[in-house]
Amino acid sequence: MAIIKSINHPKEGFPLSFHILAVYTVYKSAGVVVANLNSHFNESTAQGGYQPSLKVAVQIVGVPEGDVEEWIYEQLVAAEDENSQKVPAMDVSKYPWASGYSPQDRFYFAGGTLSETEVTE
Repeated sequence: MAIIKSINHPKEGFPLSFHILAVYTVYKSAGVVVANLNSHFNESTAQGGYQPSLKVAVQIVGVPEGDVEEWIYEQLVAAEDENSQKVPAMDVSKYPWASGYSPQDRFYFAGGTLSETEVTE
């Protein structure tokens, strides 16, 4: 599965449109999920085995039920509404395992579409 949404690299400005969930951590007691995604120029570069151009870290409020990865993807593309819980971009200095990831707002991928494409990274 992947998210299809055109975003610009936050430092370099070039477009990235194919985003794959790489790692996630569920903090049940805190009711938070941290999702780390790899962003690629397009599906071909992801399928071709190229390194991601950007690694993104996003915090989501809630604890998944059922298929965890599917729940995360659905949360990431969901649009912001008046009931949405705001979580600031995470401070990666507090999480050594997240170094190298670009912390982004909870709704960074909102409005994207889900692709059933399977990519092994």
